[in-house]
Amino acid sequence: LKLLEKPTIQHIYNNSPSWSWPWT
Repeated sequence: LKLLEKPTIQHIYNNSPSWSWPWT
């Protein structure tokens, strides 16, 4: 997980746990 590179993505991920990230 490279959420540190995209803090905005991290925020979205917390609101959308169902979202499938390519780097998860």
